[in-house]
Amino acid sequence: MQPFLTAALLATLTLLGGCAALRGQSADPYIGQFTYRYSSGDTYEIIVPDATRLSWRATGGAELGHRGDEQPERIKIADGIYFATWIEADGTTVTQVLDFNDNTVHATVVQGDFRSLLSGTIERDTPAATP
Repeated sequence: MQPFLTAALLATLTLLGGCAALRGQSADPYIGQFTYRYSSGDTYEIIVPDATRLSWRATGGAELGHRGDEQPERIKIADGIYFATWIEADGTTVTQVLDFNDNTVHATVVQGDFRSLLSGTIERDTPAATP
């Protein structure tokens, strides 16, 4: 596991476990349309219309053609840095650390006994909305 990913996930999980007041609170929303390009070759179009919804569509890689509409839990970690997590309809659990300061995404995807760690870049396809 990459040192940054390990440190980011550990810090995030510590924060989530130690700060009960933050549980269940939405983060300041990251609103707009994005493309996530993971180093694995997986590419996703992400649409975030508001603070409570997220839609994704795989546009490249192993999940090409798959899509979903999610209601993620999001927490703002710092300016421009967010933790997001959701469970998809098929039971897949996704967690992400999104850094809009350097346009990177680090994710863990868990489906049954399978776990995948992904790192990639974020491209904003539409201007950010004013919250």
